[in-house]
Amino acid sequence: MGTNVHGYVEVNGVELSGEIHWSKIIDIGLIAERDYEIFGLLFGVRAVPTINGIANNRGIPDETSNSQDHDNEGLYGQSWIDWEEIVEIYPKLPKLRGWTIIFSTMELLFEQFGKKSTRLVVSFDN
Repeated sequence: MGTNVHGYVEVNGVELSGEIHWSKIIDIGLIAERDYEIFGLLFGVRAVPTINGIANNRGIPDETSNSQDHDNEGLYGQSWIDWEEIVEIYPKLPKLRGWTIIFSTMELLFEQFGKKSTRLVVSFDN
């Protein structure tokens, strides 16, 4: 049995009141291929022992658009990573169609909303 990723890309649109408001933009479960190299490099999931993912086991952010998506029993490896962190490692990541769509979307959202505004929130199952 393999490991699958679940999650979403979300953006932070600060409301006029100044409150942080994260909005879910895309459900990655529909397009993210199973790729243990990506899982390992980003999140330390299914990685060889010498790889410690750059966003390893951070948990679900306190302010998120949809925390109940990650409350299922059997899910593990809950974490998140922002676009600026992905950019640092992007050249090392496999260029798979679904993941390319996810990362391209994140880049466009980052350009629209600015620093620390775009992140990927994930969990895994077997």
